[in-house]
Amino acid sequence: MIETNIINQLPMVVHHRVKGPMSVNEAMAGVTNALSVVKRAVSLSERLHLILDMRGYIFDSLDSHKIWKTQFTQNSLLSEHVECVAAIGDPGPKLIAEKELMESGKLKFFTDFNLAFQWLRNQEVY
Repeated sequence: MIETNIINQLPMVVHHRVKGPMSVNEAMAGVTNALSVVKRAVSLSERLHLILDMRGYIFDSLDSHKIWKTQFTQNSLLSEHVECVAAIGDPGPKLIAEKELMESGKLKFFTDFNLAFQWLRNQEVY
């Protein structure tokens, strides 16, 4: 299941939650809804922050993961309008490795929603 909502307006923060087992059809529907929410957020504020909440996600197949990855995370709407990303994951070696490889000033990894949200609220939007 994918849920996407605007959770803050100043700065604009969109929460994108991927959870539980996900089929190809659920991935397609979730991505469509998510992009609709992001478009609405962009209409209210040119720049935004994204919480990418991946705690407990399971893609049923490589195809469902590919749909989500190519149609959402690699969508030009995100690359053009997202300022900072707070990625939330389950604690463990995978999250540690991703953090070591990818964390930057614009991308931070967390295991706690509140810490991720607070970090984003303190980031400038240009």
